Amino acid sequence: LLTVSLILGCAQAPQKPEAEAKKPIKIGAPIPLTGPGSFTGLEMKRGMLLAIKEINAKGGVLGRPIEIVFEDTKTNPDAAKSAVKRLVEIENVDYLAGIMSSSVFAGVTPDLKKYKKITFILGAAYSGFEEQFKDEDWFFHVHPYDYHNSQVWLNFLKSIGVKNMIVFYESGVFGTGSIKGLQNLFPQNGIEIQAAYAFTTGSGDFRSIITKAKQVNPNPDCLMWIGYEVDALPIVLQLKELDYNPKVVAGTPPSWSKEFMNAPESEYVIGIAYWNPLVPTKENKEFLEKYVKEYGEEPKNYFAPLAYATIMSLAKAIELAGTFDEKEVIKALEKVEIDTPMGKLKYSPAKIIKHQGFDEKAGIGFQWRGGKQVPVWPPEKAIQQIVYPVP
Repeated sequence: LLTVSLILGCAQAPQKPEAEAKKPIKIGAPIPLTGPGSFTGLEMKRGMLLAIKEINAKGGVLGRPIEIVFEDTKTNPDAAKSAVKRLVEIENVDYLAGIMSSSVFAGVTPDLKKYKKITFILGAAYSGFEEQFKDEDWFFHVHPYDYHNSQVWLNFLKSIGVKNMIVFYESGVFGTGSIKGLQNLFPQNGIEIQAAYAFTTGSGDFRSIITKAKQVNPNPDCLMWIGYEVDALPIVLQLKELDYNPKVVAGTPPSWSKEFMNAPESEYVIGIAYWNPLVPTKENKEFLEKYVKEYGEEPKNYFAPLAYATIMSLAKAIELAGTFDEKEVIKALEKVEIDTPMGKLKYSPAKIIKHQGFDEKAGIGFQWRGGKQVPVWPPEKAIQQIVYPVP
């Protein structure tokens, strides 16, 4: 358990007793601090801490500081259930913000529906769960869904001329939901999925499905793999080992491992993201300056600005509501529209739920060049042209 309270210059609301005015607003953050998602969890944690430092330095929200209580989900559904239970029943948090991994989200869905706290989901792209939150006013899904991802990929791949592809997908809900989305969208829009093979994330051995894919098409326009950061390096190393040469390799992990970033085999691999440090907007430059000053390095993925933007949107909504009443805060969240490092954040209806944050409009196509994610699409965000087919 890690509790962080940043109380800087909080003003006392005149109509309330001093103790009540200074009582922290508690946000419970169930995120992966250990386990396979810990790399992403660290970025979430840093983004949240940066936001509350900034908010509390200006006096907090309605005269009260923000306190964040972190609980480790370990990227494990059972651990996540315990984390959410502790945050709500023992720590008595006012809001929840976190959850990375669709499988983890599936495990805690009954608990979230039981507690009905205003909740911000920062991961969990699988849209199969969306129906369960159809009428829930307290539910805010900030991260784009898989169908947003599919639309970004379709637009990106068509722009470079991809007409056929082979897909490797992890066998959990993230992978199975994502491949279904691709199969429902791509063929009728001019991209043939010639074969799709499931794998167990973290297994580290992709040789059998690479061999099968090679027999289907030795040189497809694109090989896409849908998995997590632990899968990234083994896949590209084994593609090289087995001399399998797609015109481009596309990866879709929520984040990328440091080992992959530093490996020469990462060169020219493409991906999509909803933020990039090289995009030259005012909000992005300011965020990067604050982040680097605080942590001595740039964020490794978009979960840091995503978490930062989420906390800032909540603070803005409470200020707009002028009260901590839950119904009023929800109404204010529906009105909030803020410029963030990822672009504009506004909670609007998705296909089913009432409150979706970012969508395909925030999408960026990038290509790994020299260990960096270089934006290559769309044209208004690109700083270099994509290399395709790759050497």
